[in-house]
Amino acid sequence: MVAKKKTAATVSTGVSNPVCYSFLCNHTTSNANACYSYNHLLPAVYEAPKAAAAKKEAKPKKEAATPSRASKRTKDAKVYKETDDENENEQESDQESEAEKPAPKKQKTASGASSTSAISVGDSIPADFPPLFTQAHSPFSLYDAAQESGLVLFFYPKANTPGCTNQACNYRDNLDAFTAKGFKVYGVSADSEKSLTNWKNKQNYQYDFISDTDKHIIKLFGLAKGASLTRSHVVIAKGGAVVHTKIPTPAKESWSDALAAIEKL
Repeated sequence: MVAKKKTAATVSTGVSNPVCYSFLCNHTTSNANACYSYNHLLPAVYEAPKAAAAKKEAKPKKEAATPSRASKRTKDAKVYKETDDENENEQESDQESEAEKPAPKKQKTASGASSTSAISVGDSIPADFPPLFTQAHSPFSLYDAAQESGLVLFFYPKANTPGCTNQACNYRDNLDAFTAKGFKVYGVSADSEKSLTNWKNKQNYQYDFISDTDKHIIKLFGLAKGASLTRSHVVIAKGGAVVHTKIPTPAKESWSDALAAIEKL
């Protein structure tokens, strides 16, 4: 019997095998795995896995990608923007919080006057209020006058004009009703003493007018209106406490509203 020619063969594992002298070796045929001789089993079972593991370890590991400078700048810019947005939101929140806080209440001075705005009902005439003059140039102290009796001050824009004359004449015609209640009546405007004197003589008014050319009393009650003033009236109880105001008031109703407020005291 002629022996087969033995040649090196390679199994499916890719491992080169030595020449096999087994009678049943079929490596030269298409059935390469039919041989179970020691020469073929050794590389297939033991050497092939070792070779595969070594090949795997030999592959270079992929290094982690290093972020480029451009991407780093983009990331930093995003962080800065988020920080700025947070700061802006905090500022807006603070502003909203400030906006939601109630306005501070007016603080009264020792004399009772408000330190932030004109005096109103419940306040008192300041003791250091500057003296003024009547139409006859007689000194007039608002504080002292309020210590002696109750006061009704009616304010009008311009002496000797129709509406103001109507207002003043109603106080003239009903003066006894105020006197009976212990109140004195005074008309107040920014008119000159001479203008007020002429108007009083013309209409035969039985009370005095205050010439407030610098608008001290007018501003005390917040009645200044540009070069003019707001038609109004104020009732001051004896002792200096403001008990009633009507700002503005119709010329015809000023006296009756003031008297009604006095009757309720």
